Amino acid sequence: MFKVSNETKVGALAALSITILVLGYNFLSGRDSLWSSGKTYHVKFNDLKGLEKSNPIMYKGYRIGQVGKIVMDKSGQFFDVALDIQKEIKITEGSVASIADKDFFGSKAIAFTIKQGTKEAQDGAYLKGDAESSLVESLGTTLGPIATRIDSLVASLNGTINSGALQGTIANLEITTKNLKGVSGKIDQMLLDNQEKLNAIFTNVESITSNLKNNNAIINKILSNVDSITYKVKNLELQKTVKEANAAIANFNAILNNIQNGEGTLSLLIKDPKLYNDLDKVSKDLDALIIDINKYPKRYFSIGSGKKADKAREEDMKNGEYNPTTK
Repeated sequence: MFKVSNETKVGALAALSITILVLGYNFLSGRDSLWSSGKTYHVKFNDLKGLEKSNPIMYKGYRIGQVGKIVMDKSGQFFDVALDIQKEIKITEGSVASIADKDFFGSKAIAFTIKQGTKEAQDGAYLKGDAESSLVESLGTTLGPIATRIDSLVASLNGTINSGALQGTIANLEITTKNLKGVSGKIDQMLLDNQEKLNAIFTNVESITSNLKNNNAIINKILSNVDSITYKVKNLELQKTVKEANAAIANFNAILNNIQNGEGTLSLLIKDPKLYNDLDKVSKDLDALIIDINKYPKRYFSIGSGKKADKAREEDMKNGEYNPTTK
């Protein structure tokens, strides 16, 4: 039987260990396998900002490769960075590789922005490079104005605290506090001296409140009835008043319209002075006739000729005892 020496076994074990180590390293570093090289692109950066070889290359949080060889230009103006990308990842022309923070502790990574709608970039092509602001720089930019404002606020507070006005205010507050303590003591003493009277008042108030509570339904009913009666009386009186006022206004308007249109005696009296004068004359003549009839009734109601009454009337007129307005 073929016998293997110990040296051969040790050598085979060492070769297997080295192979497993290389494969594990490639797996952890993002490479597909030992025999799969993937694709390599190049980016030029003026400042690496701490970027190192083997840093991860990320796209939307997914690792697609790692940073390869980094070569500084002879002039020292830029760095040529090789990006090893998995072969199944399609990097298009116009895509941008940016140096970004991997975590808050300053670890760096390449963040890819893949441009859509363009053809795939050739293996070994140069892509556009950019650098995002680090978390520390962003915090510095954000916190800088805030720190300035805080310093200004602290300075203002110090000035206010050390000012004489604030010291005077504090002194006044101390005096006010002492006065409040004195007033509070006097109020406590007054309440203590009048405790019995206050207890009696509170007892009476409680009794009144209890009575009101017990008769709440009755009081509500009385108020409801009074409100209903008042509302009805008010509405009846108001409706009656409005109705009568409307009727009076309507009648007055009708009279005014008749007068304006020349209808009726009043309108003629207003618009025709002759009628007024005639009526005045008739009134005076009628008054004289009545006076004459009262003084000499036989002249008008005598069965005979009435000449005696006429003669007596003429004698009275000659003597001035009678002066009729109309003969």
